Amino acid sequence: MSTTKYCTKCKEWKSLEDFYTNKSYCKPCWRLYTRESKLRRLDAHRAQAREYAKTFRQAQPDVQKARQKDWYDRNGLEYFRDWQNQNRQGVQEATRRWRANHPLASQVSGNNTRARHEGAPGVITEQEWIAILEQHECRCASCGEQRKLEIDHVTPIKLGGANVAENVQPLCHACNTRKKQQLTDYRKPKE
Repeated sequence: MSTTKYCTKCKEWKSLEDFYTNKSYCKPCWRLYTRESKLRRLDAHRAQAREYAKTFRQAQPDVQKARQKDWYDRNGLEYFRDWQNQNRQGVQEATRRWRANHPLASQVSGNNTRARHEGAPGVITEQEWIAILEQHECRCASCGEQRKLEIDHVTPIKLGGANVAENVQPLCHACNTRKKQQLTDYRKPKE
Protein backbone atom coordinates (compact mmCIF):
# COMPACT_ATOMS: atom_id res chain seq x y z
CA MET A 1 0.00 0.00 0.00
CA SER A 2 1.23 3.49 -0.90
CA THR A 3 2.23 5.90 1.85
CA THR A 4 1.84 9.02 -0.33
CA LYS A 5 -1.09 10.64 -2.05
CA TYR A 6 -1.41 13.25 -4.79
CA CYS A 7 -3.14 16.56 -3.84
CA THR A 8 -5.28 17.76 -6.73
CA LYS A 9 -5.22 21.36 -5.45
CA CYS A 10 -1.51 22.05 -4.94
CA LYS A 11 -0.42 19.30 -7.39
CA GLU A 12 2.09 17.72 -5.00
CA TRP A 13 2.67 14.25 -3.63
CA LYS A 14 2.34 14.24 0.19
CA SER A 15 2.21 11.78 3.06
CA LEU A 16 -1.16 10.15 3.85
CA GLU A 17 -1.11 11.87 7.26
CA ASP A 18 -1.34 15.20 5.43
CA PHE A 19 -4.83 14.27 4.13
CA TYR A 20 -8.24 14.10 5.74
CA THR A 21 -10.14 10.85 5.12
CA ASN A 22 -11.78 10.66 1.69
CA LYS A 23 -10.49 14.06 0.58
CA SER A 24 -8.48 14.70 -2.57
CA TYR A 25 -6.94 17.89 -1.14
CA CYS A 26 -4.17 17.90 1.50
CA LYS A 27 -5.03 19.41 4.90
CA PRO A 28 -3.57 22.89 4.19
CA CYS A 29 -5.29 23.06 0.78
CA TRP A 30 -8.56 21.80 2.29
CA ARG A 31 -8.47 24.49 5.01
CA LEU A 32 -7.79 27.14 2.38
CA TYR A 33 -10.59 25.79 0.16
CA THR A 34 -13.14 25.74 3.00
CA ARG A 35 -12.10 29.25 4.13
CA GLU A 36 -12.50 30.60 0.59
CA SER A 37 -15.81 28.78 0.20
CA LYS A 38 -17.04 30.22 3.50
CA LEU A 39 -16.01 33.75 2.46
CA ARG A 40 -17.83 33.36 -0.88
CA ARG A 41 -20.99 32.28 0.93
CA LEU A 42 -20.66 35.17 3.40
CA ASP A 43 -20.19 37.69 0.57
CA ALA A 44 -23.26 36.31 -1.21
CA HIS A 45 -25.26 36.45 2.04
CA ARG A 46 -24.13 40.03 2.74
CA ALA A 47 -25.10 41.11 -0.78
CA GLN A 48 -28.49 39.44 -0.36
CA ALA A 49 -29.00 41.09 3.04
CA ARG A 50 -28.04 44.53 1.66
CA GLU A 51 -30.48 44.11 -1.20
CA TYR A 52 -33.26 43.05 1.21
CA ALA A 53 -32.53 46.03 3.49
CA LYS A 54 -32.58 48.41 0.51
CA THR A 55 -35.97 47.16 -0.71
CA PHE A 56 -37.33 47.28 2.86
CA ARG A 57 -36.19 50.90 3.28
CA GLN A 58 -37.79 51.86 -0.02
CA ALA A 59 -41.02 49.99 0.71
CA GLN A 60 -41.44 51.20 4.31
CA PRO A 61 -39.56 54.47 4.87
CA ASP A 62 -41.65 55.44 7.92
CA VAL A 63 -40.77 52.21 9.75
CA GLN A 64 -37.08 52.70 8.93
CA LYS A 65 -37.10 56.32 10.12
CA ALA A 66 -38.85 55.32 13.34
CA ARG A 67 -36.25 52.62 13.97
CA GLN A 68 -33.39 55.03 13.29
CA LYS A 69 -34.90 57.67 15.59
CA ASP A 70 -35.43 55.08 18.32
CA TRP A 71 -31.83 53.85 18.00
CA TYR A 72 -30.47 57.40 18.01
CA ASP A 73 -32.56 58.34 21.05
CA ARG A 74 -31.10 55.36 22.91
CA ASN A 75 -27.48 55.40 21.64
CA GLY A 76 -26.82 58.32 19.30
CA LEU A 77 -25.00 60.93 21.32
CA GLU A 78 -23.01 58.41 23.36
CA TYR A 79 -22.10 56.43 20.22
CA PHE A 80 -21.06 59.63 18.41
CA ARG A 81 -18.87 60.78 21.32
CA ASP A 82 -17.24 57.35 21.66
CA TRP A 83 -16.52 57.28 17.93
CA GLN A 84 -15.15 60.82 18.04
CA ASN A 85 -12.85 59.96 20.98
CA GLN A 86 -11.57 56.83 19.23
CA ASN A 87 -10.94 58.77 16.01
CA ARG A 88 -9.94 62.13 17.48
CA GLN A 89 -6.82 62.60 15.36
CA GLY A 90 -8.60 61.74 12.12
CA VAL A 91 -11.52 64.03 12.97
CA GLN A 92 -9.16 66.92 13.71
CA GLU A 93 -7.23 66.35 10.47
CA ALA A 94 -10.46 66.16 8.42
CA THR A 95 -11.70 69.37 10.08
CA ARG A 96 -8.40 71.15 9.30
CA ARG A 97 -8.60 70.04 5.64
CA TRP A 98 -12.25 71.16 5.35
CA ARG A 99 -11.46 74.59 6.85
CA ALA A 100 -8.51 75.04 4.49
CA ASN A 101 -10.60 74.08 1.45
CA HIS A 102 -13.71 76.08 2.48
CA PRO A 103 -12.48 79.29 4.18
CA LEU A 104 -15.68 81.33 3.75
CA ALA A 105 -17.98 78.49 4.83
CA SER A 106 -15.71 77.90 7.83
CA GLN A 107 -15.79 81.60 8.75
CA VAL A 108 -19.59 81.77 8.47
CA SER A 109 -20.01 78.51 10.41
CA GLY A 110 -17.76 79.77 13.23
CA ASN A 111 -19.65 83.07 13.36
CA ASN A 112 -23.02 81.28 13.52
CA THR A 113 -21.77 78.98 16.28
CA ARG A 114 -20.50 81.90 18.39
CA ALA A 115 -23.74 83.82 17.85
CA ARG A 116 -25.86 80.80 18.80
CA HIS A 117 -23.84 80.35 22.02
CA GLU A 118 -24.43 84.02 22.82
CA GLY A 119 -28.18 83.51 22.26
CA ALA A 120 -28.45 85.79 19.24
CA PRO A 121 -31.34 85.17 16.86
CA GLY A 122 -30.71 84.51 13.18
CA VAL A 123 -28.23 82.74 10.93
CA ILE A 124 -26.00 84.13 8.19
CA THR A 125 -25.55 81.95 5.11
CA GLU A 126 -22.39 81.70 3.07
CA GLN A 127 -24.21 83.22 0.08
CA GLU A 128 -25.26 86.25 2.15
CA TRP A 129 -21.68 86.77 3.34
CA ILE A 130 -20.37 86.51 -0.25
CA ALA A 131 -22.98 89.10 -1.35
CA ILE A 132 -21.85 91.48 1.44
CA LEU A 133 -18.20 91.01 0.42
CA GLU A 134 -19.07 91.71 -3.24
CA GLN A 135 -21.04 94.83 -2.26
CA HIS A 136 -17.90 96.13 -0.51
CA GLU A 137 -15.59 94.85 -3.30
CA CYS A 138 -13.83 92.55 -0.79
CA ARG A 139 -12.49 95.58 1.10
CA CYS A 140 -12.74 96.58 4.74
CA ALA A 141 -15.82 98.77 5.25
CA SER A 142 -13.84 101.03 7.60
CA CYS A 143 -10.36 101.56 6.11
CA GLY A 144 -10.96 100.31 2.56
CA GLU A 145 -7.93 98.01 2.59
CA GLN A 146 -8.11 94.68 0.78
CA ARG A 147 -7.11 92.34 3.62
CA LYS A 148 -8.51 89.20 5.20
CA LEU A 149 -11.96 90.28 6.36
CA GLU A 150 -13.91 89.31 9.45
CA ILE A 151 -17.64 89.24 10.06
CA ASP A 152 -18.54 92.21 12.26
CA HIS A 153 -21.98 92.90 13.70
CA VAL A 154 -22.95 96.59 13.46
CA THR A 155 -25.01 96.19 16.62
CA PRO A 156 -22.82 93.81 18.62
CA ILE A 157 -24.38 90.55 19.72
CA LYS A 158 -23.42 91.38 23.33
CA LEU A 159 -25.63 94.48 23.05
CA GLY A 160 -28.60 92.54 21.67
CA GLY A 161 -27.78 92.60 17.96
CA ALA A 162 -29.11 89.85 15.71
CA ASN A 163 -26.96 87.50 13.66
CA VAL A 164 -28.51 88.46 10.30
CA ALA A 165 -27.08 89.85 7.06
CA GLU A 166 -28.67 93.27 7.68
CA ASN A 167 -26.55 93.61 10.86
CA VAL A 168 -23.22 92.55 9.33
CA GLN A 169 -20.31 94.44 7.78
CA PRO A 170 -16.87 93.25 6.60
CA LEU A 171 -13.98 94.63 8.65
CA CYS A 172 -10.27 93.80 8.69
CA HIS A 173 -8.89 92.48 11.97
CA ALA A 174 -7.35 95.85 12.96
CA CYS A 175 -10.58 97.80 12.38
CA ASN A 176 -12.74 95.12 14.03
CA THR A 177 -10.48 95.14 17.11
CA ARG A 178 -10.54 98.95 17.23
CA LYS A 179 -14.36 99.07 16.95
CA LYS A 180 -14.83 96.75 19.96
CA GLN A 181 -18.46 96.91 21.20
CA GLN A 182 -19.39 100.25 19.60
CA LEU A 183 -22.46 100.81 17.44
CA THR A 184 -20.49 102.05 14.42
CA ASP A 185 -21.87 101.45 10.92
CA TYR A 186 -19.21 101.66 8.17
CA ARG A 187 -21.33 100.05 5.44
CA LYS A 188 -21.89 101.60 2.04
CA PRO A 189 -25.49 102.56 1.36
CA LYS A 190 -27.22 100.05 -0.92
CA GLU A 191 -27.59 101.21 -4.50
